[in-house]
Amino acid sequence: MSFLGEIKRRKVFQVAAAYAIVGWLLIEVASVLLPTFQAPDWVMRAFSFVVIAGFPLAVILAWAFDLTPQGIKVASEVQVPEASTQPVGQLLSYTIQGLILLAVGFLVVDQYLLEPRIRSLAASSVSAVPGPLHVNHFDYHLPPDQSFRNTNRRVMALSPDGRHFVYNTGDGLYLRSMGELEARLIPGTEPSLNSPAFSPNGQAVAYWEFRAGQLKRIAISGGAPVVIANVPTSPGGVSWGVDGTVLFSHPEGILRVSANGGTPELIIPAEDDALYGPELLPDGDSVLFSVITAGNQDAGQIVVQSLSTGERRVLVEGGSDASYLPTGHLIYALGDGLFAVRFDLDSLAVFGGAVPLVQGVMRARSDLTASANYGVSEDGTLVYVAGTVAALERTLVWVDRSGREEPLGVPPRTYVSPRISPDGTRVALDVRDQDLDIWILELARETLTRLTFDPAQDESPVWSPDGQRIAFSSSAGGGGASGTILFSQFADGTGSAEPLAERSGQHFPTSFLPDATGFLVYGTVSTASGDDISIFQLEGEDQPTPLLETTFHESYPAVSPDGRWMAYVSNESDRNEIYVRAFPDLDAGRWQVSTDGGTQPLWASDGQELFYRNAEAVIAVPIQADPSFRVGNPEVMFEGGYVLEQGGPNYDVSPDGERFLMIKDVEDTSTSAQIVIVENWFEEISRLAPAAE
Repeated sequence: MSFLGEIKRRKVFQVAAAYAIVGWLLIEVASVLLPTFQAPDWVMRAFSFVVIAGFPLAVILAWAFDLTPQGIKVASEVQVPEASTQPVGQLLSYTIQGLILLAVGFLVVDQYLLEPRIRSLAASSVSAVPGPLHVNHFDYHLPPDQSFRNTNRRVMALSPDGRHFVYNTGDGLYLRSMGELEARLIPGTEPSLNSPAFSPNGQAVAYWEFRAGQLKRIAISGGAPVVIANVPTSPGGVSWGVDGTVLFSHPEGILRVSANGGTPELIIPAEDDALYGPELLPDGDSVLFSVITAGNQDAGQIVVQSLSTGERRVLVEGGSDASYLPTGHLIYALGDGLFAVRFDLDSLAVFGGAVPLVQGVMRARSDLTASANYGVSEDGTLVYVAGTVAALERTLVWVDRSGREEPLGVPPRTYVSPRISPDGTRVALDVRDQDLDIWILELARETLTRLTFDPAQDESPVWSPDGQRIAFSSSAGGGGASGTILFSQFADGTGSAEPLAERSGQHFPTSFLPDATGFLVYGTVSTASGDDISIFQLEGEDQPTPLLETTFHESYPAVSPDGRWMAYVSNESDRNEIYVRAFPDLDAGRWQVSTDGGTQPLWASDGQELFYRNAEAVIAVPIQADPSFRVGNPEVMFEGGYVLEQGGPNYDVSPDGERFLMIKDVEDTSTSAQIVIVENWFEEISRLAPAAE
């Protein structure tokens, strides 16, 4: 018998046809049932692979074995008359015909009966039941031992599929899955982080970590964080696009970097105002973001800008922190509410007026940012932190070496960067609640007097060694968000502020030279080189001279009282540590001081101790300068939830070295440690702000 005849005798063709039909039916049924039970996508892929892989196995078995009236036998041992027995052949033929009829019937029912019926039922249910009845609200209350931290930036994010959200506490980043009752800490996340953003597939989170000055990502299951980029300045909004890049705002503007790591690329430069909350729209070319004037979030603009042409279009006047929704709307924050306006993605234009949707959404506790704590998933789930917009109030406290506090009798304000005068009688500090100016605190009378009066952002004051003048950084005179100007002014308020130097990027003075011939500054020159340290001479040069420029981030320079040493912060070991170099010849010696991370170093007035901060701890290290430089063992003096931000050091040490002036947040009453979850929220948007036909 020929080979083809043998294939026919063993009914290989019939078995192959029957298997193909049955396999197709199984895959079609699974494609309908598995989504109903919300099975992961990999289950369908695995099932299809198993069915397809079984086809060659079925053909091989059909060739090797034969079905006879006496049962299954090895095909080579079956006699031809026995294999051709009519009842068995007819049974197989009838089976194949029945499968074909079943497949055709399923196709007809699925195509012409089930789908129209399902669509009809869905349409009738939407039209018959008012939209608001479909919206379900749930509350998630943080456990008593948890609280939101770093609320001057965004503290929560929602995954695109709506299955998870994360929020930041003093322990790190917590993940709450919608199918679970409690949130769990993501192992590997640090306490000092903010601005979380989910990956497009919802399996990883990007965030900014303060102590390292880095943008990182971590799997939601936990593990070792991966560094995306060195970003010394806290971003004003982070988003992770479907193209695999991460967008974030920066004093220079809006930058983009691969989520796999690399050097950030400046894609939209800032001008006079700050840019916040970038989001790449589905066309892959347009970026949605907010333009904010420091001190007034709600006076900002929501704009869209083309990356290919650079054309910018203002969409909304008044508001910030906008997001695009697939319903054909923009949602944005204004006050403590969320508003929606119709938006056409093709023409990049808004239509009609804005309508209010939700009230009581917590905004970032700072006048310098625009982050609203909300997220909307692709399927219409809204998650937001309940709260209001409240001023960030802080108090000033003395803390001795044992951790005992003594509050100062001054009213709560938004205090930043306190600097004690050389004689210990006054404090220069930045107050940011309304005016963003430098103030002078008389310690004996406990009275505050305003020193600067311009409408710009003035910050990071530094006393001259004789206590007569104060140097500070300002955005006045056209510096804007993309640049700062260094000023000097008499501390008693006489005269006017004198501009000293102007540079692009944010620059902060931190330490006068002991002979008052100049002072040290650091700042973000570019995202490629990061923070570098410069020296500004009061006589001669009108620009800071680079002092320490490397591929790492160097910041917070502080010269010792005798002028022989410079302490500073560097992330050359992949995290911020305190180092000391000889000064002014930096190559004459270099020592690492901290052992487990550190920032914001300060010298004792006698030069025999160096203080620094590490998370919530204030640490002291003995220093011996003669006959050779030696570093002692770091010792934690006290710990507490004292403010730790960028700019100048957010604490100072008294001239006798026995007390530390710290900034402490007033208990936040604007938040209720409550996260609200709203399902099917798109139904409510469609009812309140119907999209254009």
